[in-house]
Amino acid sequence: MMNKTILITVFSSLLLSQVSFAACEFFPDMEKQILNTNPNRINCIKEAKFILPKPVKKTTEEIISGPKVDESEIKADSTIHCRYFYRYQNGASNKFRCVRTNEKNQMMSEKGDVVPDAVGISNMTVDGKLEEDVMLKADKSVITYVSKKGETKPMIADVLKVRFKSSIEGLKTMSELTEWRHREAYTSSAASRLAWMMGFPSENYYPVKEVVCFGCDTDPWKDGLNPQKTVANKTNICPGASIERNFNGKRIMKAYTSNPALGKTFANAPWRWDEYINGLYNSISQKTEKPILTEQQKHELQMLVLFINLVHTVEERGSQHVMLCEDKDVTKDQNGKKVCLAPIAGTHDLGSAFGNRDSKFVKKGNHPRGDFMSYKALNMFLDNKCTLAAQPGRGPEKNLKPLTTVSEAARKEFVERLDLVSREDLMAVLKVSHFEDMDMIFKRGVAKEFNLKDDALNQKVLQLWTDLIYSKMDQFRKAQCANQSPI
Repeated sequence: MMNKTILITVFSSLLLSQVSFAACEFFPDMEKQILNTNPNRINCIKEAKFILPKPVKKTTEEIISGPKVDESEIKADSTIHCRYFYRYQNGASNKFRCVRTNEKNQMMSEKGDVVPDAVGISNMTVDGKLEEDVMLKADKSVITYVSKKGETKPMIADVLKVRFKSSIEGLKTMSELTEWRHREAYTSSAASRLAWMMGFPSENYYPVKEVVCFGCDTDPWKDGLNPQKTVANKTNICPGASIERNFNGKRIMKAYTSNPALGKTFANAPWRWDEYINGLYNSISQKTEKPILTEQQKHELQMLVLFINLVHTVEERGSQHVMLCEDKDVTKDQNGKKVCLAPIAGTHDLGSAFGNRDSKFVKKGNHPRGDFMSYKALNMFLDNKCTLAAQPGRGPEKNLKPLTTVSEAARKEFVERLDLVSREDLMAVLKVSHFEDMDMIFKRGVAKEFNLKDDALNQKVLQLWTDLIYSKMDQFRKAQCANQSPI
C-alpha cells in the first residue's frame, strides 16, 4: 500500500494535470482591461461553479455577527470611525471610501491594529508586486512589519467602502427616486446576509449604527455627479451605514479599476448571464458557441437564478458580478502561474434588492429597491408553469432568449436552502439590517394606519417586512416546476 506522502504527491500531480488542461489563471494585473473574448476569461467561465456547499443552519448570534472575513471585525450596531479619501466609485447609490481609524483619527491596519505613524496610503509596487492601500509615514516611506515567517512586508490599511443613508432622507424635499438609492445600505446588508446563510457566493455587507467620518462633507456622494474629491476640514456622522467586505477568498479578476489616479477607464464583465444561457463568445472562431456546462453546473446555475428572483436583482452587463476563488482552491500550474481549481461565478452588488423591475415602477431609468409596496406587488413566478419574474439571460445584445424556467430538481434543492432561514431568522436579518428605517414613506403610512410610534412602530414595520419576504419564500415552496429546464 502506498504511504500517505506518495498518495499526496500523486493527488497533487493529478490536480496539476487537470489545471494544465483547462486552467483558470488569476489575472496578474487587476488594473487592466480584460476583453470578453479573452481565452483565460472564457476558461474561467467554463469551469465555474455557482453555489457553495449547503451551509449549516446559523444561530441568532451568528446571524447578527455575519460571516467571518480576513479583515478586522465590523460589529453590528457599532460606531465606526474612519478618515475620508477620494476614490472613484461606480454606480448611483450613496457610497464613499475611507481608511478605518480609532476615535482619535489614528489609522488602522486591515488586521485592526492602530498604526500611529501612518498619515496616508498609496497603491505601489513593493518587491516587484503591486500592493494596494500601503500605509505611509509623513516622509512617504512605507510602513512595514515582520510576518510570522520572518518576512518584511508592507502594512496595509483597512480601507472601508461605506454605503450610507443621507441625514436629510426624512425631509419632504427629497424625491422618492433619490430615496431609493439611499436604501442600498439596508438592502445590501439583508440580501448578502441571506446569501451567506443559504450558501450563495457574494460580497458581504455589515450594517452599523453610524460611521463617524473625519474629513467628510455632509454628503460626500452628491448623487455621484459631483462627489467630494478633497478632504474637508470637518467631521460628519453618516447614519444607517453598511460596510462592504470582500468574499473570503481571492478575486480572479476585477470589474472596475480602483486606481484613483486613473478614474473609470474600463468596466470588465467577470461573467454574464447570457453567456451561460445563450452561448459563450469564442475568441478564436468569433462565433457563438454552445455553453459547455455539466449537468451539475446547470443545476447550480438554476439555483442561483432562484435566489436572484427572491431578492430580485438581475444585472445583465456583468460588471456587477465577480469571479472568485476560495483559498483552498488556489494553486500553481506546471509553469508556476497562479490558478484556481474551482472558480466561482458570484454576485457582487446586491443593492438593488427587494424592489420591482416592472416598467410601471421604473422612474428615470431606475427601478425601486427596498420598497415595500413595489416588492409586495411582485410574484416570484408569472404563472403556474414556473415562469420566473426576474429572467436572467436577455443580455446586452438583441434577440437573446432569457432563462424563463428552472427544473423541479433545482427548485426542490433551493427550498432545502430556504428552510435554513426560519421566520425568526429572517426577522433577525432584517432587524440587524435596520429595515425599519429603510422605506420611510412606508413607515410613515404604518405609523398613521396603526397609530404607532417609537419602538412599537419599528417592531411593526419589521414584522410586516418579515411577513412579506417570507410569503415570497413560500411561493417557491408551493410551486411545481417541469422536470427539465431549457438550459
